[in-house]
Order: sequence, then C-alpha cells, then structure tokens
Amino acid sequence: MMTLRSGPHEVDIEAPDLVTLRWRGVLGPNDLVRAFEQLREHCGSWPHLLVVNDISKLESIPPDTRRVVPEATGWMPMRGVVMFGGSFAVRTLAMLLLKVVNLLRGGENPSHFVTTEAEARAWIEQRRRQLEGGAR
Repeated sequence: MMTLRSGPHEVDIEAPDLVTLRWRGVLGPNDLVRAFEQLREHCGSWPHLLVVNDISKLESIPPDTRRVVPEATGWMPMRGVVMFGGSFAVRTLAMLLLKVVNLLRGGENPSHFVTTEAEARAWIEQRRRQLEGGAR
C-alpha cells in the first residue's frame, strides 16, 4: 500500500484496483485537484478503480470545490464507490456530487453508504466479485 497526502487529506492506493480517500476538515478545490492528479499519476493505467471515501472527519465541501469535481474525476474509470462516516449534510453533498459525476460520464458506477470502514471493504469485495463475474 502507498499513502499520499494532499493538505490534510490522505490517499491510500492498494493495487490492483482500490483507492481509499480520507478527507479531513474542509475540502478545498486545490487539495481535491492535487489528490486526483496524484491518483492519476499512480493509477491512471488501471482498467478500473474501486473507491472508498472516508468522510468521517470531513467538515464541508465548499461550492468552489463542488464545481471542480466533475472535471477532476473525468479520467477515473470508477466501477464502485462506497462512503462511510460523515454528517448528514456531508453525506448528502457527497452523494449528490457522485450522482452528477455519474450522469456526466455514464457507465456502471454503483455507490453505497455504510457505517464503518470494515463494512466499506466488505462492499468492495462484493463489488469485485460482480466485476469478475462480468457485471459491469
């Protein structure tokens, strides 16, 4: 596993397909763009990404950050996103942003919310089995 940092946020990369984003405090646009640029550098050749978002310590996603999400994630071949933690407001914003990204790009990228990281990883394992079985 490799851990990268972008401001207070951490990005864990686990080949062959898993990325865990640990968002902390206020998620500013520069930190978000830098995190996804680092991901592209290390995972840009992967056929797909499964993403765990730890939003348990995320305080807010300001409007200027929300505006850059679709472009910053445009390269990502996401095939499953699971989130855990977070306040109701942060969970709602995160889900809305994911819906916008999915609408703009199309494709199969299911998303799910759970309570803990263990539940998130279990969901990722289930999603891997679906992908291996040909359900894309």
